[in-house]
Amino acid sequence: MSTDGDCALLIELKTDKKSVDRGQAKDLKDAGTRIRDLVGDVQKFANRENADKKYRKLKLRLEDLANVTTEIAKVVYIAPERVPGVDTIDFSDFANSIAGYSDLIRDRFVKSLRKWVTPP
Repeated sequence: MSTDGDCALLIELKTDKKSVDRGQAKDLKDAGTRIRDLVGDVQKFANRENADKKYRKLKLRLEDLANVTTEIAKVVYIAPERVPGVDTIDFSDFANSIAGYSDLIRDRFVKSLRKWVTPP
């Protein structure tokens, strides 16, 4: 949730800046994406017989949104670098923001984010 509680934040990790779909991001932003619509779409994908397991896992996670009272969702991408016109947080900024909290998984993620800033 946003700090003011006005919208749910859906965060997607993109390891390649090119995989951020500007058209989709603009459409979602313009439409004021409704949480119920997003949950419904994920449920459709997850219920397909040949559905990728990531959709089934996401469906379980989205069940937590059942009690969210806000209608609006905002999609934010974490990507190697900022994408103009798209809500993105670059790897360096994100790594710096979580680096102060230490545990094994977070430390490893920070290390990876800093490595991924520069593609191989």
